[in-house]
Amino acid sequence: GTIIAGLNPQPAAAALFNRISLLVNDALKAAKFPQLNRYYLLHLEGGNISAAMQFGDYQWGILVDIKQIQLGLLLNVHIPNTMEAIKEALAA
Repeated sequence: GTIIAGLNPQPAAAALFNRISLLVNDALKAAKFPQLNRYYLLHLEGGNISAAMQFGDYQWGILVDIKQIQLGLLLNVHIPNTMEAIKEALAA
């Protein structure tokens, strides 16, 4: 839950989303469901989406206004490209 890089970082949100991810995985495990994989999305009030992407011990979180971006671009271009860049950075 510690921020290692950020733009407009929200330390409390980072810690809480880390906890949410752990709780969701615990609930999925108890239900005998598969664990979280690459990311999960939360559709929030006010036309916002929060996305949490998983990288082993790391997590990347963003909050986007869906009036400012097309959801298809977010899911099919921005998230995959950024995830690939983060994986490369972590491997270096």
